[in-house]
Amino acid sequence: MFGGLGFGGTTSVVHGEKRTDLDFGFGGFLIEIPRQAGASAILAFGTALGGGELTLKARARVPVDFADALAQPPLSEFDLGFVGCLPYLRLQIQLFPWLAIEGWGGYFLAFPGQWEEGEREIAGPKLDLRAPFFGFGISFGGIGSLGEPEPEAPIPGEEKE
Repeated sequence: MFGGLGFGGTTSVVHGEKRTDLDFGFGGFLIEIPRQAGASAILAFGTALGGGELTLKARARVPVDFADALAQPPLSEFDLGFVGCLPYLRLQIQLFPWLAIEGWGGYFLAFPGQWEEGEREIAGPKLDLRAPFFGFGISFGGIGSLGEPEPEAPIPGEEKE
C-alpha cells in the first residue's frame, strides 16, 4: 500500500511581554505491507519517509507602534529542517463490516540539518528528534475479502444460451 502521512503541532510559552512559539511539522511518503490476520483483522508493517521543519519564534517585547517594530524588530525566527522516517506496526480489527479500530506503534527518527535565521546558517543547539509513538483510531469501511468473486446473477427475463 502506498500513500501519504503528515502531522504537526505547536507549543507556546508566555512570560510577561515575552513569548516563544515552537512549531513542528512532518510529512512523508507512506509504504505499508498489510497482512490478513484472521477473518476480521489486518496486521501491517510500514514506514513513512519524508521531512519536516522545526520553527522557533521568540518575541522579546511588544512594540510600542509600527515604527518601533520596524526600527527594533521584536521577533527572531529560527528554522531547523530535517529528513526523517517513521517505521511502525499497525493492527486493525474489524468490529462491523463498516467499522474498525486501529492501534499503531513505532519510532520517529529524524536527522536534522543546520539552524537557519533568514536563510543564513547559524550555530544552534543540537537536537535529538527521536521518540517512540503510539496511536489509536477508528476506520470506516471494510477490509475486503480474499475469497473468490461470486458469479454474476442472471438478469431476470434474460435467457442463457
